[in-house]
Amino acid sequence: MKYIKVLGLIMLIFFFSSCQKDPEDIIETPVDIQNDQEHMEIKKILRVYDYINEYNFDTELFDTHKDDRYPGISFVDVEEFLSLLSPGINTYSIEKGSSLTITAVLYGADEGEIFDEYSLSIDPTLNLLIYDDFNFYQALSRPGYFSYTTDLVMTEFETSDNAAGLTIDLNDYGMDILYREESYYIPLELANLILTSYSLNVYQMGDGLYIIDDEATLLEIIDRATLESKEADQPLIDFTYRFSALLFDYFYGLKDFQHVTSYLEKFEDKSLDQKSTFVSFDNAFYNEVLLMDDLHTQILDFGLDREDVNPTGFPTTYSRIREYVNAYVKHCELYETQDFKWIDNGDYYILELNAFKMELKDQLEKTIGTAEPGKPIYIDLTCNSGGYIISAIELLSYMTNDPIEITYKNATTDVIYHETYESTVDKKVDNPFIVLTTKATYSAANVFTSIVKDMDLGIIVGRSTLGGAAAVRTTILPNQLIMTYSSPMVLLNQAHEMIENGVKPHVEVSVLYNRDQYIEESMKIYQNIGIFLVDNESTLNEFKLLIDTTASNSNLDLITYTFEYIDGLTDHVLYTQTSTELDVAIDQQITVTSKLVKIRITANYTYHGITMDEVIYVDYVDELPSAMSEDTFTLSLDQIYYTTKHNDLDIDYLRVMIEETDAYKLSVVSGSYTDNESNMYNESGDRVSGSGIYILEPGVYYIEVDLDRLDFQYSIRLSRMNDDNVGGTEIHLTEGITSVTLYYDFPYDEEWVVFTLDQTMKVKIYSDAYVSSDYYIADSEGRLYHHNADYLLMSEREEALLEPGTYMVKFHRDVESSRSYTIKFESTPLSGDVSGDKMLTQASYEPLIIGDMTVLFEAKWDRDIYQFTTEQKVDLQFFRDQDVTVCEITSPGVADCKWESELFTLEPGTHYFMFETLSHEDTYSVNIHVEMLMDLSDENNKIPVEIGVPFEAIIERDGDLDYYTFEVTEHQHIEFDVVDGHSASAEIYNSQGDMIYKIYYGYKIIELIPGSYVIVIGENISLADEVYHFIVNLNPYITDDQDPAITDFPEEMYRQFTPPFDYEGRAEGSLDYEDDVDCFILNVTTPGNYKFSVVDSTKIIAYLYDSEGNSTRLFNGYHYDLVEGIYYIEVYSQYSDLDYFFYMR
Repeated sequence: MKYIKVLGLIMLIFFFSSCQKDPEDIIETPVDIQNDQEHMEIKKILRVYDYINEYNFDTELFDTHKDDRYPGISFVDVEEFLSLLSPGINTYSIEKGSSLTITAVLYGADEGEIFDEYSLSIDPTLNLLIYDDFNFYQALSRPGYFSYTTDLVMTEFETSDNAAGLTIDLNDYGMDILYREESYYIPLELANLILTSYSLNVYQMGDGLYIIDDEATLLEIIDRATLESKEADQPLIDFTYRFSALLFDYFYGLKDFQHVTSYLEKFEDKSLDQKSTFVSFDNAFYNEVLLMDDLHTQILDFGLDREDVNPTGFPTTYSRIREYVNAYVKHCELYETQDFKWIDNGDYYILELNAFKMELKDQLEKTIGTAEPGKPIYIDLTCNSGGYIISAIELLSYMTNDPIEITYKNATTDVIYHETYESTVDKKVDNPFIVLTTKATYSAANVFTSIVKDMDLGIIVGRSTLGGAAAVRTTILPNQLIMTYSSPMVLLNQAHEMIENGVKPHVEVSVLYNRDQYIEESMKIYQNIGIFLVDNESTLNEFKLLIDTTASNSNLDLITYTFEYIDGLTDHVLYTQTSTELDVAIDQQITVTSKLVKIRITANYTYHGITMDEVIYVDYVDELPSAMSEDTFTLSLDQIYYTTKHNDLDIDYLRVMIEETDAYKLSVVSGSYTDNESNMYNESGDRVSGSGIYILEPGVYYIEVDLDRLDFQYSIRLSRMNDDNVGGTEIHLTEGITSVTLYYDFPYDEEWVVFTLDQTMKVKIYSDAYVSSDYYIADSEGRLYHHNADYLLMSEREEALLEPGTYMVKFHRDVESSRSYTIKFESTPLSGDVSGDKMLTQASYEPLIIGDMTVLFEAKWDRDIYQFTTEQKVDLQFFRDQDVTVCEITSPGVADCKWESELFTLEPGTHYFMFETLSHEDTYSVNIHVEMLMDLSDENNKIPVEIGVPFEAIIERDGDLDYYTFEVTEHQHIEFDVVDGHSASAEIYNSQGDMIYKIYYGYKIIELIPGSYVIVIGENISLADEVYHFIVNLNPYITDDQDPAITDFPEEMYRQFTPPFDYEGRAEGSLDYEDDVDCFILNVTTPGNYKFSVVDSTKIIAYLYDSEGNSTRLFNGYHYDLVEGIYYIEVYSQYSDLDYFFYMR
């Protein structure tokens, strides 16, 4: 039996150990070390609480020390600290001299086998931590002695040639190593970080020192406690800031991944060094951790004053944390999932695996180990967020007999490590594997997916995994904040690339899909990736098919095609042919008695080394073609024809011959369902109007059966209805009453009236009997005559004005059969009305008046048409005091109607405008003002304006620009204000044609020097469809602002500064009004690297411009390389009335 040390959530290294040695002390008298005794004394004697089951920590009391130069910080004797933890850490030895050197030996699985020897030197003189190998803390890690039987052995262990050593200068972080009476002291939190091995932590709370090896236990302990700070905690807050910077600079594995050069500088830039309370520090620190977007780096408890901490930050929309939460909710929270579940789904297995737990080895032996060979196994990692790597390797051993290589690196030293594992027992099963992944697939599941992809052990289907390449450690900050973080041990793929960004699947599916859809997509790999064309001309008596395949994907290899000709009603295979060729032609005569034949093609192929069978093509052949064809079945009248719908994509056409004009009823029945949605087409392919009943003239027609809601079998029948009147009943209206009777002979019989007028008349339509359907009036083309001419009732006796022409009265709803209705038309001629003939058959019309005119509507639905002639291109805009429709008749019967705010753009010629009543009143009049517009302002015709004198700008259409010029005689500020100008935009150009101001929403304070300027005014509405009348004001604006707002003024107008200039020589300014900008000249005479500082950095935005006009954003506390020359600094803010200053040193 082997004892395996399991180191954490995704730790990649497994140490095999079988012996321990006692610590050895080699003491030399230290020389030339500053003695800190006069500043030191015992701070507190702590009672030790052991919360680890596997080891027995005998020490009951432990001393912490303090130094009067470092108030609030607890120091520990390094040797005493190691002695305290010695039952839970590995063999070590100590050598003393000018520094204290700790050496730990890493033992192998066999007795006495040494993998390596690592050491850490603690130098109190120079305040250095000197590692000969930064994996020192792993050498201190002692195996956890719980039984774990495994067939896995590590067969190889290699490292790169990179130097593994590292020196940490604690002076950079304001930390001191103390020395007193041949003992070496470091802060407790630093000792916990570097001397507790991988899995242990010590936590001081009150008078107790707790030794723990899992976060849940620690959180449970402190959950009952009150953690309050003291009054003089500022030194401890500052130490917490510096310690956190050290932690992330050297012990955080994703520092380069986060593109951070120095966390000390980054935290300073974020003002963590300026926090005066633990609450303000924790809130700011939380935001920095949140921005790392690292699920392995999380705050578990805020420590001191935790009850008052109120973090307000949230993960951004596209952050990895948000992606994980969204995927987890979709795939895991909404479904009942289990950590381990083995499902036999008939055609395939599903291994639902939500965590890589230690018991997985035994579970696999009872499930995968007994799987039916050849049956696909889906490994469902869609909700797997991690676990033990040893368990992941156990699962891999069922997928391959090849050596399994784990590659990782120490991100701090860039040393790369290779470990190779093999199983001593042949456990590989003969099944294809498909791995399902989502954005909730993380940590150890990410590692597993990467290895599967590198070794071609299975096909990965789903979404890219979320990542999680680093081993996880837990630590404690000086303010007692507890957190996890990504350690320097990060996993690499075979190309030595970090897999923190996740693993891309072979087959990527929609983010909306669930697991069942993932599996469905995995069964279409050949269809989605392979390029093949099938030409199927098979019939009920011939298997005729051609497949043309292009080898397009280097990872996809065809083994064989299988072609099958199958009885679609019995599923009996009538003919089979296989081929290993990419291009295959089949032409085989086959005797078939069935009305339905299924054609099926199956591909046997390998994809990324995995062999798969996939049905890539299915089609059906029946007696009814999927398009209009003379060869289809011809249906006789009143014949009931039985046939089948073989799938949801089936299309069936039947042919029918009509000899007499009449109404015909089409019946399609499937079980208890009767369909009325089938389509009827004439021989030319034009659809015949109707729904269930069609008016057909003699000729050939095709029925397209509506199969949407039909079952497998259905019947169809076409019957003649013997209608007495096919089509509309025609009448001619004259003055007086004209009657017409409509007869309904059968259900769904359609009847309507076609009536003609020779003159303009008021027409009242009614019936003395109740008519069950409302009606509408259409023109001769079937178009609604007027927007009020719909949903009318005979009982209302509607009267309206109609122009000469032909109209139809049609009904909305079906009328019961065996009924008749008499419809009456009461007509009254009307003379003197302005013509409303949309067909423009008259020689002339009333003239349109530019200016004011009155339009009289003499009855409901009245429309009047006016004529307008122009010799040049103009725009017309119509303003009206009541609701009326205004349209241009662009061609006979065609009207282009516009809103009041829209323009009619007219080319030279004669145009016709129709005014149509919108009122339900019998008579009323509308006052209309017609304004003719001509764009008089453009780039070649600029209109002069003056400061202090308002002017009007008319923007007539989308993209219209008007140009104006004005003069400035003295240096001044001007308030540019467009009344109600939210939709206005403007640009101001100087005399050289350079745009110096861009003005949105019609308002801005601008600063100008003497000269000539051009204003260009337009609109900022996308696809503007109305006319804008803007009133523009240019008024002097009084301000004390001394700094120019733009960089185009003479140099003598700017205040100039020569770096370096510090706080004493700072540049001070004030932003005095909305959108104020202050510009300064920076005269660099000494090239160098300068640090920019600004107050208030949270509100001020600054840019640096070089002589070429290239801009660089200036951030508070950042350094910038400047060459000799003239620069401009531009300062602005979203706030107004704001004082600021800046300096560069």
